[in-house]
Amino acid sequence: MPNLVLDPLLKKLQACLESDVAEPFLTVLLDAMAVAMLVDAKCRASIHGFEGRYVFKTPDKKVGATAVFGGSHMSVSHQAIDRPEPNVTVTFRNPKALMELLLSRTPDLIGAMLKQDVNVDGNLNYLYRFAFLARHLQLMATRCA
Repeated sequence: MPNLVLDPLLKKLQACLESDVAEPFLTVLLDAMAVAMLVDAKCRASIHGFEGRYVFKTPDKKVGATAVFGGSHMSVSHQAIDRPEPNVTVTFRNPKALMELLLSRTPDLIGAMLKQDVNVDGNLNYLYRFAFLARHLQLMATRCA
């Protein structure tokens, strides 16, 4: 059954994935993920009992966002907020590097760090969990398109 709130965001995410322009990727991904957690019981169940705070940013801080998980909900800020202390901070060279890392079938975090595409400060398991959620959302987007 179509969802009037989530489906347009999933289509926008799919358009980001199909284009070469990665700039809006982080914003679209986080917005779609937050809505999916609200309206989809399976997505909500995947974060049940999970508490985590993520900060994503570029080194120049021109692109940044914060995602907070808690109480089976997710909230998003479209800026990097370092207080209170995040569980993981991901500094990425550019939005394309972040997109490639998060949406890879087998995320090679160590390889991305060695290539200096990303720098991770905090618990790497949080990033792997986020990548899993992003891949799940990508699959939802391909089904919606």
